Amino acid sequence: MLRVRPYLRLSLKLYEYQAIGKPIICCAAGQPAARARYSSEQYMAKRFLIVGYYGWKNTGDDAMLYGILSELQRLYPTTRIAVVTVAPIEIPKSKNGKNLVYFVKPSPYTVFWELCKSSTLILGGGSHFEDFGSKRIRPLKNTLRILTLIIFAKLLKKKVCLLGIGISPVSSVLIKWMLKLIFHLADFISVRDKVSLEFLKLLREDRKALLAFDPSALIMPFPYSHPNKETSDITLGISVLPAFKIYYGAEKIDLFLVDCIARELNSWAAENPYLKVLLFVFKGKSKDDDVSLTMQLQKKLYATQRVKFVPYEPNPRKRLQQVSQCDYFIAMRFHSSMFAYLNRIPLLMIDYHPKCRALAEYIGLPKNAIVSPSEILSGKFGMLLKHFREYPNEFLASLPVEIAKQKARLGLNSL
Repeated sequence: MLRVRPYLRLSLKLYEYQAIGKPIICCAAGQPAARARYSSEQYMAKRFLIVGYYGWKNTGDDAMLYGILSELQRLYPTTRIAVVTVAPIEIPKSKNGKNLVYFVKPSPYTVFWELCKSSTLILGGGSHFEDFGSKRIRPLKNTLRILTLIIFAKLLKKKVCLLGIGISPVSSVLIKWMLKLIFHLADFISVRDKVSLEFLKLLREDRKALLAFDPSALIMPFPYSHPNKETSDITLGISVLPAFKIYYGAEKIDLFLVDCIARELNSWAAENPYLKVLLFVFKGKSKDDDVSLTMQLQKKLYATQRVKFVPYEPNPRKRLQQVSQCDYFIAMRFHSSMFAYLNRIPLLMIDYHPKCRALAEYIGLPKNAIVSPSEILSGKFGMLLKHFREYPNEFLASLPVEIAKQKARLGLNSL
């Protein structure tokens, strides 16, 4: 303890301590002053490196990053944040006017250099850990890439945080072993659903884990009004994706699925002349995009004047606002379901992947609001769509949106 007299200059030791990041407690009349909210080690020295599936025109990944950055900028307003992305993407504006977020290319040298400069490595939310479908090489490569990066981070004595991640059941023994090592090395893990937490428990790696929520829930939506909407108008939003092509290489089944959906939508449009359909693209022109299949669906709908193609929107807040125009939503993409839920819109979820059902269970979506692709292909979609039209309140989630936002915020406040 250094005694400082009021008529003397501050001891050089104080500046020395500040320079090397040691905490300083000030005393008045022999009593400790109130503890600062952040010591220099916690506040001044923090620097984040965020990695994920960014820059590929995927609304879901854009939205999760947007939510993470919004909360980090609130918690650490003077901290620099590097985001690894293949292309510039939309990010929230800093409230203090300083742009402390910057993009870096995903080259090994650049990422390693940024990792050296950072205090914390963050793996942004999403389905990074899975081996769903018949294509097993890609998830194996992705898991190995993440494991390698985390090992380097720990060798450099960096903190590793996995935020808002989703974990689908994994059957590969090798991937399961790599995941156990990843979770063991991580300093903090927040998961976005209960299924992911149960998987961590099976691996006995849940002691550092927190049940949170998808970070996209932290996006503050733009206010929206329906200036020209007639009371009799009904707006249906739809999101589709080529799931069978992505996971099984069976593109023809995707086209058959779209045929089944279009047939029932044409029946609804024929019965109700006030029905308007918005076809949303949640993954823009890139690998495994929604564009071609969504255009196929548009061609099969007869009431062309009442059908609108809504292209990929790089700003997640604007996309959330666009979804708010809908009175009903049929969702296939995970984050199209999420955006319908955040807007409190009756939701019919097409359960093409285990993560969809995990979300449905977590938000309390009724079982009759979930339909599998096989049920659609077998001809059961028409009956379910009729029930959806007549009883929309039976297709609302029970988890209050404000609770979901609190859970998502908790996942970042624990950093």
